[in-house]
Amino acid sequence: MINWPIFQSTSRWRLVMFCIGLSPMTVFASGQSQLFGVMADDIAWIGASTANIDSAAAAALQPAGISNNERARIVITPHISLNRLDVTFNETASQGRLAPVSVGNGISLGGAIPIGGPFKKRLALGFSLFSPAGNLAIVRVHDPARPYWFRYDGAADRLQLFLGASVQINDWLKIGVGTQAQSQQYSITNIDLDLVGGRYDRQEGFSRQGNSLAPHVGVIIRLQQSLSSRFQLSARWAGSTRTVSQLVNDVELSGLDTALFLTSIVEPHFTPQTFELNLLSELSPKAQRPEDINQESFSVMLGARYEQWSGAPTPFADLQSLTVGGPLEDLGLSEGLTSPLPGLNRAVQIGFRDTLSIHTGLQWRWLSQKHQARLAYGYRPTPVPRQTGVTSLIDADTHLVGAGYRYRFEWRWLQTGPLDIGFSLQSHFQTKRITEKESAFDQTGDYTSRGSVHRGVLTLGIQF
Repeated sequence: MINWPIFQSTSRWRLVMFCIGLSPMTVFASGQSQLFGVMADDIAWIGASTANIDSAAAAALQPAGISNNERARIVITPHISLNRLDVTFNETASQGRLAPVSVGNGISLGGAIPIGGPFKKRLALGFSLFSPAGNLAIVRVHDPARPYWFRYDGAADRLQLFLGASVQINDWLKIGVGTQAQSQQYSITNIDLDLVGGRYDRQEGFSRQGNSLAPHVGVIIRLQQSLSSRFQLSARWAGSTRTVSQLVNDVELSGLDTALFLTSIVEPHFTPQTFELNLLSELSPKAQRPEDINQESFSVMLGARYEQWSGAPTPFADLQSLTVGGPLEDLGLSEGLTSPLPGLNRAVQIGFRDTLSIHTGLQWRWLSQKHQARLAYGYRPTPVPRQTGVTSLIDADTHLVGAGYRYRFEWRWLQTGPLDIGFSLQSHFQTKRITEKESAFDQTGDYTSRGSVHRGVLTLGIQF
């Protein structure tokens, strides 16, 4: 229970503003790693990469895959995005109310380190970091009546850090655990204003930056392996992520026996609890010996991801004001400044729906894995229900396509292991969605939305 000092004294008029924001995960929807991926390999294979991940992105996407790396690896990946998101409103005045969308660019850094000695490289540690270009984090809260792109607005405008560890139990089982570190911010400002003297008696502030951890767990099971084939099952669970940003402004006006409270509770960013299952089949028809499977191979992956969006809070600010004591209460006006009245709260519940996404991918490695090409497709339904009321969250079912190429080579003068250089492209195509309003209180009107978002990356990796 919060003990508000204002209730212990009515000698001053206080305006208290209490703001809580959840971020990153990037607007209310998922962050960079959940929406696009982290490194070039997983961006090319969309969600399919978790079935056989051996990149430095394993700490973010499948912690059990960290131990797939036989040598220490560091990878750096710059990201760039282009988008064409179109909304056509039946009422032309609503076009100017559409919130501008910022998908954002950034850079990823990841690593995996096998631990030798008594562990014999059966234990590996990994990390994955995504940093947006410009601001490290943006918290944006839209008005409920303002239309905006729910999934993409600010999708890459936050810092994400993943840490993980993987243990190879035996030749057919690997287990990994990890966490996503998220920041929490608390700030308070105190100002005393003397209305009679016309001066500020106090002006001070305080800010604290903390962090919270969101766990995720993964397992990779090798179902079968022969001279020319391998079948593998990958499963992953990730907890929902929330980061708290809290701001308190306390303004005291001396000389009035009145207390006014304004509180704001905001949860603009949320990543749902996720369950993922993938099946991989890798074939090497030309293999004559067990090591030949690394010479040339073809892989096919099929997977599904369940996201529990029904547990998401409202993305809008919940504002509450309260007036206590003083001349306003004597005149019977304090109740008029206490809002919202019953039934008029604008922080409405959206009623998000759980989603089940599917994805499939192909991979071809040749010339002793010096060359690798990937191609993938996915279908992701929207968690946003029909926006027939006063809110206008823009989103639709989406088709995802990914493709990429990686080349591995050695430079002897570096005195290190192989170098990787590659590029990948991931495209999201939102289906056409027609929204027809039914509420008399709606301020937007009917609209039609569709669009596409494209993410391109380059990657440079080195092994030690």
